[in-house]
Amino acid sequence: MGSSPMFPNIQYNSSAYLINHLNIANTQKVLKIKLRVNSKIISSIKSLNSVGCISKFKLISNSTSTKNYAYVSTPFYKNTPFFKSIRLVSTGSKKHYLSVKALLLIDKTLKASILFLSTPFGIINHREAIHKKTGGLVMYIIH
Repeated sequence: MGSSPMFPNIQYNSSAYLINHLNIANTQKVLKIKLRVNSKIISSIKSLNSVGCISKFKLISNSTSTKNYAYVSTPFYKNTPFFKSIRLVSTGSKKHYLSVKALLLIDKTLKASILFLSTPFGIINHREAIHKKTGGLVMYIIH
């Protein structure tokens, strides 16, 4: 089944969508961005908020439309962003998994960087995954 210009049926990676918008906001020093969200993006926003990569967010749902949006604020301190960049690790064609044993080894070399993993417990950072003794799919890394 194809896609028409009037009704495009474009598949996209929701993690890449979120990461790209956050990196653009970070480089252009935009304080607040508006994103179209789904359940996967909402869980990613919550996990990024838990480590301070996103200072605050507000979810907006429209009753007349099925489109949901979120306003996301990125933190800056004296005009300097909280993070240098966020990099997407796993894509639709390349999936990278880490076990607990591998996470324990990587934890020593990451220093200030934070890995986010998709686990049975949801999207969590690598320190929470070590604490819960679970591995998972590496989603993205914050430098």
